[in-house]
Amino acid sequence: MKSNKRTVLGIAVAMAALSGLVVGGCGGNKPSGPNIQQLTTDGSNALINKNPTAAKTSFQSVLNAKANDCNGEWGMVLADIQDATVNQIPNLPSNLVSGVLADNLASIFTGVSTDLADIPARTAVIESKGCEFTLSSLPIDIKPDFSSLINELQSLGINLSINLSINYSFNLGNQWGPAEARILGAGSNALLAFINILGAHQLDVTDIMSNLSTLEGLLTGGLNLSDPIKLIRSLGPVFTALPKLLAFNNSGTGPADITTAGAEINAALTEISGINDSLQADKGIAAKVISYDDANSNGVVDAGDTFTLGIMDLTPTTGPVNVLVEATGSETFTVPAYPGYAGEYGDFNVSSNTIPAAKALLDKFINNLTSGSPNIVPTDVNALLAAIGFTGYSFTTSVVALNPSSIFANPEPLRTFFPTLSTQSWTTTTPIGQFQVEAEVANVLTTTAWYYEAGDDPHFTDTTVSGISITADGVSVPSSAADLYNGSLMGTQLTIPAMLPYISFNDPTFDGVLSIDLSQLLEFCEGGPSCPVSSPTGFKAATSYSLNKVIAAGVYGLFTDTTSSPVGQHFTTEDPIW
Repeated sequence: MKSNKRTVLGIAVAMAALSGLVVGGCGGNKPSGPNIQQLTTDGSNALINKNPTAAKTSFQSVLNAKANDCNGEWGMVLADIQDATVNQIPNLPSNLVSGVLADNLASIFTGVSTDLADIPARTAVIESKGCEFTLSSLPIDIKPDFSSLINELQSLGINLSINLSINYSFNLGNQWGPAEARILGAGSNALLAFINILGAHQLDVTDIMSNLSTLEGLLTGGLNLSDPIKLIRSLGPVFTALPKLLAFNNSGTGPADITTAGAEINAALTEISGINDSLQADKGIAAKVISYDDANSNGVVDAGDTFTLGIMDLTPTTGPVNVLVEATGSETFTVPAYPGYAGEYGDFNVSSNTIPAAKALLDKFINNLTSGSPNIVPTDVNALLAAIGFTGYSFTTSVVALNPSSIFANPEPLRTFFPTLSTQSWTTTTPIGQFQVEAEVANVLTTTAWYYEAGDDPHFTDTTVSGISITADGVSVPSSAADLYNGSLMGTQLTIPAMLPYISFNDPTFDGVLSIDLSQLLEFCEGGPSCPVSSPTGFKAATSYSLNKVIAAGVYGLFTDTTSSPVGQHFTTEDPIW
C-alpha cells in the first residue's frame, strides 16, 4: 500500500514539474502580453516616416491589448490625419471625375471620409481622459494628382492653361492634448457634415451632358453682373432643363444623409463650445501643438492673448509662388484689438465677454439641434456683437425666428429651396421658366420688365404660377438713395442701383426653419393703404409675402430710416437693420 502511495506522489510531482516547464518556459516565468511601449514606439516611428498604414497596425494592437489607451487613441487619430493626406487626398481629383460621371458625389471623398469618421469617437475618449501624446513631428504632404482630371477635361475639348500642380509639405509637433482633440473633432464632424449634405444630392449629369448646347443658349447674355436681377432670373431655365438637378441622390439615402449631417454639425458645435476650458488647462505649456498664453490671466480668450502653432517646417516645394510662406519653428498669432477698425460699427476688440457670449449662442444652437427648441432670434446675437466692440450695430427686434433642427428632422433636397419658375415669358427675348425675382429701384429702368420704379408696387400679379402674388408692402426705395454699388469688380465697371428685391420661393419657410412676426416691421412702413395700423403679434410660418416684407425692411434700413438719419446713413444705434 505504501508503495502505491509513493508511485502516485511521484507521478504528481513529475506532472507538476512538466506543467511548470510548459507554462513558464525556461526560467519558469509567466509569458507577458504584447509590449505596449514597443508598439507605441513602432507606431510613432511609422508616423514620423510617413507610413500611416503601419502606424494604424501598431496603435490598433495597443488598443487591442488595452482599451482606450491614451497613446493608442492619439496614435490612431494622427494616423487617420496622415492617411487622409498621404494616401487619400492624391486621389480626390480622379475621384471627382468618376464621382461626377456616376452622379455619386459622396464617392469623391471615399477614403477621406473613412478616416474622418474614425476621429470623433477617439477625440471624445481623449477629452474625457485628458490624454496627452508626444510626437517629435507629424509630416503631412498635400499632393493631389490632377492628371486624370486634366485628361478628362481635354477629352471634352477643355485645355487648361493654369498650373494645377500642388505639392506642399509640413510637419506638426510636439505635444497633443484635449484642446487639439477638440479642434480635430470639430473639424472632422464639420467636414463629414459637408460630405453628407453633398452626397445626399445628385447633379443630373446625364441630362447635363445631353443638354450642353441648350444650356449654353439659355445662359448666353444672362450672366451680367451689372444686372443682378436678370442674372438670378436667367438661372431658372437651367432647373427647367435639368429636372433632377440638386434633387436627392438616386440611391435613396438623401434624407438619411441630411439627418446624419445634422448630428455631425451638432457634435462639431459641442466640441467648439468647450474649447476655452481646454485651452485654459493647457495655458503656458510651450510644447503643445497649439500653445496658448492667457496674457492677462482672466481665464478667457480675449485681446492680447497669444496662440503658437507648432509648425516645424512649412514649405511650398512646387506650385504657385506665395501661396504658402516658408516658416521654421512655429507661427504665433495674437488675438487682435483694433481701436477704430470698424468705423461706424464700433471699435473691434475681442473683450473678456466674447467667449461667454459666443458659448451662449453656440449652446442655443446645440439645444435647438438636439431638441428642436428654443428658436434662434436676431437679438440673440447682440451680446456677441457688443463683446467684440460692434456697439453701433445691434438688432432691436426679433422679426424672424430660426429653427435649424427642422431641416434635419424633415429633410428636403436643395432644389426645393430655390425660387418658383414662371410659366410664361416676360418678353419675346426671355425664355419661359425664369426664376421669379423682381425689384423696386430708385431710378426707373423702363427697358426691363422685372424692375419697378421707386414706389410701393405689387409683384407677380401676372400669376404666372398659380396662387403667387406678392402685394404692395408699404416699403419702397427712397428716390434719392445712392447706388447699391458703383465701381469696378473683377475688371468690370459696375453700377448697380439701390433696390429692394422680391422673390417668390417654392418654400418660403425653408423646410420649416423660418417663421416671421410681421408686427415688428411696422416701423419701416411709409404710410398709406399698404401699411396696416397693426398686425397680429407672434411668429407665423413664413410666406412669400411676409419673407419679402422682411427683406424689404432690412434692405430699406441700409438706405434710410423714418426719423432723423440722413439718406444713406445706416447701421447706427438710431437706425438698426431691424
